[in-house]
Amino acid sequence: MEVMMKKKIKHLCVIGVVVLALGGCSLQPSNRNYSKAISAYDHGEYEEAETYFKKAIEGNSDKAEFYIDYGFNLIQLNRFEEAIEQFNRVIMDNDITMVKENNKKAYRGIGITYLKMNKYTEALEAFELALEIKELKSLDEDLLFYKGLTLEYVGQYDKSVEIYTELIKDNEKDASLYSARANLYRKMGEYDASLADYEKALNFEKSNFELYFGKFSVLKELGKNDE
Repeated sequence: MEVMMKKKIKHLCVIGVVVLALGGCSLQPSNRNYSKAISAYDHGEYEEAETYFKKAIEGNSDKAEFYIDYGFNLIQLNRFEEAIEQFNRVIMDNDITMVKENNKKAYRGIGITYLKMNKYTEALEAFELALEIKELKSLDEDLLFYKGLTLEYVGQYDKSVEIYTELIKDNEKDASLYSARANLYRKMGEYDASLADYEKALNFEKSNFELYFGKFSVLKELGKNDE
């Protein structure tokens, strides 16, 4: 699950770079530094990215995406309290659509940070606050994924299964969702259901060796040693 969580963070944390690239103000020094920060982040050069994020913020302190993406960069550096500070700098009590969208991204970041810190109650609260915001519906599936993962960590397996089942309805070829639910079923002792989900996941990701290890564990529990 940790690998899956890292994959989600890597894939979704950087928000706004396309807008900057297409916008007329992309030549501003702050935007150039932001683009350099994003490039360094994508290459796993998090300390270098931090330098450029700081320069971008110094050049323009009004860009919410600078703080949000800097916060995710700090997560990669395991500087969690500092990451939460960056996300909190974005949150505002305002009814403007853009502000609410930024709030949603920031609460998502806070939730992920608390999840990495093993502070599950705080993580759930942040994910719930993000989901309450109706704007930016494109983030809802990702937020539900994290909520399901957090519920699993606190032992609320039934609720977690419900979330993954709902997500699968709209993402029938997402191996990560079948894998997540298979892992839950295994923990609940529902080995046949777990095995079925691992097999579905392998239909879509035959080269994912973690899925084979999961399937191996279930077969062992079922006493199917030959398989």
